[in-house]
Amino acid sequence: MRNPDYLAFELMNEYEATPDVRRLLDLASEILESEEPDLWRFAMLRYKYGAFEELDDALAPLVEREPLRKTQILGQDRVVEHIYFLLEEGRRAARSIVAEPSVSGSSETSGDGVPRVA
Repeated sequence: MRNPDYLAFELMNEYEATPDVRRLLDLASEILESEEPDLWRFAMLRYKYGAFEELDDALAPLVEREPLRKTQILGQDRVVEHIYFLLEEGRRAARSIVAEPSVSGSSETSGDGVPRVA
């Protein structure tokens, strides 16, 4: 899960709306007390920006471990576009993920076997 702390926050909101469903609070507590938020959480100012976070923050570990390569287009005063390339190691990983049965039961891919991104 990309933002388990965000899910826990939403579960607590749902619990406030339906306090008779104690399981919602228990699930949120399990998420926050586990290692999961520490392992995967990217700092996110939800109250200002919603669920948005910069892609370069989320993809940095993949760029560092080299299944992705990044380049950028510079404008006058700032970077105007980030471009990411999926390298062969990343393609192998994507193919193995697609080969596994998914939770939803679907595994749509483009013609080269790489998962289709919506």
